[in-house]
Amino acid sequence: MHRRVSSRRMVSSFINFTLLPRDIQAYKRDGVICLRGVLSPAECAEMYQASMEFMIENKGRIRYAKDDKRFFSAGFMSDTIPMFERFAKHSQLPCIAAQLMDNVKMLRFFYDQLFIKTPGAQARTAWHNDLSYWPFRGNDLISIWCALTPVTRKSSGIEYILGTHLNKILYRAITPDEDEKFIDPSRVACPDFSQNPSILSWDMEAGDVLCHHPLTVHGSGANNSLTDQRIGLSLRYLGEDVSWYPSNYVMQIPRDLKQLVVGEYPADDKVFPPIYIHND
Repeated sequence: MHRRVSSRRMVSSFINFTLLPRDIQAYKRDGVICLRGVLSPAECAEMYQASMEFMIENKGRIRYAKDDKRFFSAGFMSDTIPMFERFAKHSQLPCIAAQLMDNVKMLRFFYDQLFIKTPGAQARTAWHNDLSYWPFRGNDLISIWCALTPVTRKSSGIEYILGTHLNKILYRAITPDEDEKFIDPSRVACPDFSQNPSILSWDMEAGDVLCHHPLTVHGSGANNSLTDQRIGLSLRYLGEDVSWYPSNYVMQIPRDLKQLVVGEYPADDKVFPPIYIHND
C-alpha cells in the first residue's frame, strides 16, 4: 500500500503520497508506471465535471483531431480556471512527481492538458514522445495522466513502448490536428510500434494514474466503444535537471517568457511556479 504522510515543507499544501520502492524502480527501468486508486472518487467526480464543462464551453487553447471532432484536446486550463489549478498544485500528484525524479528538492508546475475521446472517436493518438513538443532539455520532466473515466484498450487506452526513454531519441512531433508548425524536418518520424513486443497497456478505473518519462514512446487507438467516453487529464511537472530550449517547432507557452535564458534552468516563479520543496 502507498502511505500518505506529512514530512516535507511545501510551497503549496498538497497531500503527501509515498511510493513503494518497486514503483520507482519500474519507472526508471520502463519509463512508465500505473498507480492504482491515487485519486479519490470525489476528486474524479469534480475534475470529470470540470473537464466536461470545459469541452462544452469550447474556449481556451483547444484542438480537435483532424477530420474527427470527437477527439477533443486542450491545454493550460489551470492558467484561467481555479479548479484545474488547485488540482494541479495541491493534490497528491506533485509529491508523486518529485519522488519519481529522485526526490528533487524543487518541483515546478509546467502545464495541464485534457484529452477527451467521445464514444466512437476513430482518431488515433500517433506514436510520439512528449519532450518533442516541449521547449526543454533534461531528464527531470514527467507527465502524470489521470483517468477520470474507466479506460480499456477498446476505449483508447494508452500503449507504451517500454524502455524507449533510455534511447534518448526525440522524434518528430505530431499533434491531433496534424499542425504543420510542429513538424521539425531535422527529426525523424516516430516509427510505427504497433507490432512491437514491448507494448504495455493497462485497463484503468477512474482514479488510476499513469506516470511516464517525457521520452517514453506512447500512443493510443480509436475509442471503439459506442457508449463510453475516455477522459484523461495530464499534469506536467519539471524538476532540477531541466534547461530552457525554445524553438519554432515546439509548443508556445502563453506566459511572459522574457526572463528565461536559453540553455539555463527556467527559474522564473511566475512562468513555472514552484510547488514542492524537499526539506533536508
